[in-house]
Amino acid sequence: MSRIFESCAAVALVVLTASATTGAQDTGPGPLERSAKPNTADNPVPCRTHYVVPQSPVVAHPSLIVELRVTLDDGGHVGEVRALGPAHETLSFYISQFIDGEVLAFSPVLERRPENADYQAIVSAAMDAVRQWRYCKPANGAVSFDVKFGFAPSMEARLLSGGLAAKQGAAPRKVKDASPLYPPIAQSARVQGRVIVEVQVEADGHVSSARVLRSIPLLDNAAIDAVLQWQFTPTLVNGKPVSVVVTTALTFTLM
Repeated sequence: MSRIFESCAAVALVVLTASATTGAQDTGPGPLERSAKPNTADNPVPCRTHYVVPQSPVVAHPSLIVELRVTLDDGGHVGEVRALGPAHETLSFYISQFIDGEVLAFSPVLERRPENADYQAIVSAAMDAVRQWRYCKPANGAVSFDVKFGFAPSMEARLLSGGLAAKQGAAPRKVKDASPLYPPIAQSARVQGRVIVEVQVEADGHVSSARVLRSIPLLDNAAIDAVLQWQFTPTLVNGKPVSVVVTTALTFTLM
């Protein structure tokens, strides 16, 4: 016998809109940051409506953590961005952490200062991407908050923390499910474990694409085949349906 479980553990809003580059600060607090309110319950980070992934420069580098201070103006545009120090080397930026009863999260671990290395190109790539983000209007004027990226060799940069309000509204609810079929070859080989998949859910709730974030080679295709059949309720931002990215985990267990 075998048992398979899946759980949606993280949701990031992705809306396709036009963007433009704005000014930024990278040496110290600028005038907008100095006048901005902190990120609090009364003045939270508003909903993000446009996200751009940092493009890693073609330079050799270890796994790195980049931390930035972002300040939005009262219209929700990124007015200033500055680096909170140089990039940090890290042995890994993936560890297990409980979220809603499930073990699925990205967090930095074992950070250390780089030795005799200049990773400014990585920091600049993160800043260039953040400048293109767009948000809803803040509740009480300009607001500042921190974001943290993980850059790993041969992998797309990952947003590890920050840049989204703690509560973005109701997460998309799955209305059509499809359980993955346990591949016979994996059962025979006694292969089990958790496959983490990132799913693109369109504005109407259908799944348009999926990719594996944490792989178990004999189980990956079964996980992808299943999630491509899922259907979700539309997610609304300011009353309009938007595309979302859902990170989900499918656990294959042999009995």
